[in-house]
Amino acid sequence: MVYHVLNGLKELSDKDIDLLLAAPEYRKNFTICNYRFVKEFTAGDKNHWIINYINQNKVIDIDNERTDEPDE
Repeated sequence: MVYHVLNGLKELSDKDIDLLLAAPEYRKNFTICNYRFVKEFTAGDKNHWIINYINQNKVIDIDNERTDEPDE
């Protein structure tokens, strides 16, 4: 599952989405979340879904990492 989260969307809903994506002051509110779920299917067993991978990143942190990379 991949989720794109925007904190404070209610307050920002009247803004143009392109502006939100481009402006650094709004990019700090975006988070990308990746989750992987697994479930073992065995006859007669009632197993639950288990999260076996989690990765969450704020978009602004990803931007900052890119600017910290040395030029080739």
